[in-house]
Amino acid sequence: MSTVTSSPRSTSILSLSSLVVSVIGLVLCAIFSFTSAGIVVLYTGVIAGLAGIVLGIVALVKRQPQGLAITGLVLGSLVVLYMVGWVVFALLFIGAMFA
Repeated sequence: MSTVTSSPRSTSILSLSSLVVSVIGLVLCAIFSFTSAGIVVLYTGVIAGLAGIVLGIVALVKRQPQGLAITGLVLGSLVVLYMVGWVVFALLFIGAMFA
């Protein structure tokens, strides 16, 4: 008779992917901020941050390891807030130029 056990590695895939996607968003945020990368990097960073938030919430609901899920959730939120801040700053700066 065999017993089916789930390994801890397979149960924390949502938490880990939340963290990884949020870190990718953070890297894209840094690339956009410190280089002359285009708007595609901005949008990709926001999408990665939103995906990190969603994956973190799903991981917390499914009772996966909280440390990874909360870290992914916080990093994803910071990425989205930072990128939205860049857009608001750009809109204000452009508005001030034409006023």
